[in-house]
This record gives sequence, C-alpha cells and structure tokens, in this order.
Amino acid sequence: MTGRLGSCLQQNTMSLIPLGALMKYAVHSIIWGQDAKIDKIAREARAAGYSGVELFQHPEKRLGGHRKIYDILSTCGLTLVGVCGGSFEERCDFVRKYSDQLSVTPGKKEAPYIYIDEWREETFKIALAEGLKLAIHPHMFKTIQTLAETERLLREHRSLRFVPDTAHLTIAGDDPVSAYLNNSNRIDVVHIKDWRDEVGRSYQFYARGFCELGQGSIDLKKFIASIHRFDGWLVVEQDLSDNPATSIRQSLRWLKANSPT
Repeated sequence: MTGRLGSCLQQNTMSLIPLGALMKYAVHSIIWGQDAKIDKIAREARAAGYSGVELFQHPEKRLGGHRKIYDILSTCGLTLVGVCGGSFEERCDFVRKYSDQLSVTPGKKEAPYIYIDEWREETFKIALAEGLKLAIHPHMFKTIQTLAETERLLREHRSLRFVPDTAHLTIAGDDPVSAYLNNSNRIDVVHIKDWRDEVGRSYQFYARGFCELGQGSIDLKKFIASIHRFDGWLVVEQDLSDNPATSIRQSLRWLKANSPT
C-alpha cells in the first residue's frame, strides 16, 4: 500500500514504542490547532509512539467526518479516546456514528467519551439516560472550575465520568493526586498537562504557562506515582507549540521515563 495510509502502516510497524504494562498513552489534538487535518494528526501521533488520540477539532466540519476519521485512525493503529470539538449535540451525534463504526454501543468502554466543562441539567441528564459516556472536566474560567463543583455533580449523577486535568486542577488550587485517589472509580481518562506557575493565574496570562511535560512547576512525578494502578488513558495535552511533532515526542519520552514499569 502506498500514500498516506501506507505510511501510517509502515510507522505502525517501525516506530511503535513499547508501552507500560497498564498505562495507555494518547495525545490531545489541540496542539495542532483548529485547522489541522486528521491525517497529519494521526501520522505524527503514531510516529511519536502514541496509541490513542483525543480530538479537539470539529470532527465533521474540520476533520472530514466519522468514516474518514475511523478509517485513518484504525489504519494507523490509533484509538479515539474522546471528542471535545463542536457543540455538545454535535459531539453526541458524532460519538453515536463513530460507535456504529466500532460496532459497539456509545456507552461501552471502547467508545470515545464526550467531553463537558459545563453543566446543563436537563440536556445532560437525557444524554446520560441514553447511555452516552459523558465526562466532566473542570476547567479554569469555564462553568465548572473546581474539584468541589465536580464532585457535587459526580455525587448527583452516578453514571457521569470524571476527567481530571493536572494543570487545571493545580491552577484552581486543588490537588490532582487527591482528585484522582478520591474518585478513581469514576475515571477512565486523565489529562496530564504541565504548567509554569510564574505566568500567574489571571485569565489573560495563565494559558501561556502550558508546556511540555517535565518543563513546568507541577509535581507530575508524584502524580504518576500515585496512579500506578490506573489502566485507563493518560492523554498528553499542550495547548500550543511551534513544533507539535517535537513537543508531543518530548512529552511522551518524559512520561514513559517517569511511569512505573
């Protein structure tokens, strides 16, 4: 096979980096920007050694739709972990269609999760009742920011999942280790993200501190040690980079060097 998909198959054989016994490593596609193409995301993620991706770009309008995404990711040996692009309703519709491609129901472990960082009571209750896999992500300067707000929702909605983010929890003044340990039975995905605290916590500047793993102020080694039994997805996330391919490779190298074997 030649061309784009053939290239992925070759990388799938030649560039695969052995993963830890339990942890699975994915990369968040936000680092490639809003206008990135799915073949570039898949090719560079696979070449760096990741086995999964979470999609930031609008899956239908920007990335070509569920069939194209499924074909490229499966050919490159990548799992779609979750989707946060588009409106909530568009994410739900995409996950239903993508789950059909996988021949599973949307609530199954193999199906991608649906990212939320706000709470719309009636809309989300209906989606949860349908069996969709919603996961709440506390995010600075969004509707849900703190661990306390998140845990209240987890208590009220037993099927709701939780996506802790090491950087956003730290910026909010919460402890990522406690967040994980107190809610581990509700966690399938962790956003592992570093941040330089010298930029400050203001709305205007805080995002400038996001950086490659091991280059910031967060004690990620302590966090990784605390989740050594975690068998879900660690999603490496960095909002911006002048060279995404280099940044994601550097972060994964650091993560594997500091993960339990």
